[in-house]
Amino acid sequence: WGLPPATGEAAPYFDNVAVKAVNTSTSITIPDATDLWVTAYPNPFNPQTTISFSLERNERASVAVYELTGKRVMALADRSFVAGTHWLTWNGRDAQGRALPSGTYIVRLQTESSVEARKVMLVR
Repeated sequence: WGLPPATGEAAPYFDNVAVKAVNTSTSITIPDATDLWVTAYPNPFNPQTTISFSLERNERASVAVYELTGKRVMALADRSFVAGTHWLTWNGRDAQGRALPSGTYIVRLQTESSVEARKVMLVR
């Protein structure tokens, strides 16, 4: 809860919000909160941030960075991982090694069963 300066009344706010999507065929399954998570620290960052994510089981995972327009600017990983926590570093550069401008980017973690996204802010 935060306190707006004008009224002094408590007001809700969201910080570090994650978005999850579930691939389904005929039925809807809601993953447990512990199935998948992704974080970035520090955030905002300069010159680099560490992306950490946890998997409940051995599976293939793809981690990529996108502009807010949806354009992928960098693939950080696309391979099989063992269950547990993993760390990747992103240096604020695109796939060609060019420094990206300050702004908000989306780090997207996709596994065989789930997708999670986290926004990160690059400050030059």
